[in-house]
Amino acid sequence: MSKIKENLIATAPMEDVTDTVFRSILLNNTSHRKIDYVFTEFVPTDGLCHVIGKDKVSHRLLISPAERELLDKHDTKIIVQVWGSDPEKFRQSVKLIEDNYDFDGFDINMGCPMKKIMKLNGGSALIDNPNLARDIVLATKDSTNKPISVKTRTGISTHTTESWLRTIIDTKPDMITLHGRTRNMMYRGEADWLEIKKAVDMAKSSNPDIIFLGNGDIRSLEQADKYCNEYNVDGVMIGRAMMGNPFIFSERPLNQQSIQERLELLLHHCQLFTEYWGDEKVFSILKKFFKAYISGFQNAAEMRATLMRAKSNEHLQEIVNELLSNYS
Repeated sequence: MSKIKENLIATAPMEDVTDTVFRSILLNNTSHRKIDYVFTEFVPTDGLCHVIGKDKVSHRLLISPAERELLDKHDTKIIVQVWGSDPEKFRQSVKLIEDNYDFDGFDINMGCPMKKIMKLNGGSALIDNPNLARDIVLATKDSTNKPISVKTRTGISTHTTESWLRTIIDTKPDMITLHGRTRNMMYRGEADWLEIKKAVDMAKSSNPDIIFLGNGDIRSLEQADKYCNEYNVDGVMIGRAMMGNPFIFSERPLNQQSIQERLELLLHHCQLFTEYWGDEKVFSILKKFFKAYISGFQNAAEMRATLMRAKSNEHLQEIVNELLSNYS
């Protein structure tokens, strides 16, 4: 995770989104800008350390052969994001992952605002428990020689950026990603990039070699470069914008992609989903991607409604092929 250039680009870890299929879609459409880091979905340490639970969460660790080829082609690092609240389970999980998978580093989730994770004292709940957060980072660092990063937020109900980030900085992670919202903001309002800059300046004064990424409301690569220059971050992490635009790293933006090109990529997405997940993943997960491919043109809403009527992935592919026949 050594610093290799300015204006780094990372894709955010997103539950039921950034699996090996969607990561492959993004990596295969990076004709305009390299992705430096891709992150997995959230992987629970409790699940990995449980005899039965391990089998239920291991799919989150899959790197398909197609994705591995793309990672190597683009020299993109793949980081596994883990979450939990027990330092010992972080030790066990890191060892299990290192023994069975090939990731370039580990990221500790200290930013997820979801109640189900907060109730288990994971994610952004750790902001209110800095001593435990410190122990988790140190336990993870002790368990591996691979780079360690932390993704977090600026506070719980108010910005406590300086006091909270000091705890993390003092553990000397290789990288920090800071989302410019508090936990209680969830994804509402605007990310506060001045708070991010405050944290960057503090981190760099302590460790000039630390990689610092900003996260929140980045909607384009042009904006990413602008914010890197304005707020002194080494790079940005892009989340919801990539979910809404799988062509975001392509040479041609979404509004220049024809309906046929969008349908073809959706069909490819469906085929990969079937190939790697079969019946393992609920079909409804795939439906959340429809708007990313089918929006911004006349009759897009009607087309999405047609797609939503699909009862299975196989049925969906039949519908997409039929729609494609109208544009061939």
